[in-house]
Amino acid sequence: MTLAQGGPSHPLDLPEHCENTFCIAPACHVERCTRKPWARCRGFCNDCVARFYIGFRHMTPEC
Repeated sequence: MTLAQGGPSHPLDLPEHCENTFCIAPACHVERCTRKPWARCRGFCNDCVARFYIGFRHMTPEC
């Protein structure tokens, strides 16, 4: 499991070996945080997985 900045209280729940993934479009071009549209998207796993942040706080579960 990969952890966000801020330590183990913010797991990102990324798939194992995700650095070997390939996707057609970057996740941040497709995914949206509809409940917090001001959150910034960061791509993980070769940009195939989107995670959303406000500052350094991981907000994806609240999207």
